[in-house]
Amino acid sequence: MLYIVGGCSRSGKSLLAERIRVNHNVPWFPLDALKMGLHLGAPSMGVHPDEDDLETADRMWPIVKGRS
Repeated sequence: MLYIVGGCSRSGKSLLAERIRVNHNVPWFPLDALKMGLHLGAPSMGVHPDEDDLETADRMWPIVKGRS
């Protein structure tokens, strides 16, 4: 199962994810880390850290969807 926690910057997404991990033993992984990993490790994917969030989401969705 894949849970996606969204929200604006500094809204508490990581805090919520950590609470879910502690209370329900559900691991979490920040999408920012995935974004930087794709930018540095797979430049052909076209993911750029300074790009519009919706464009980045469109490029990252096939990878995230494949993990669910």
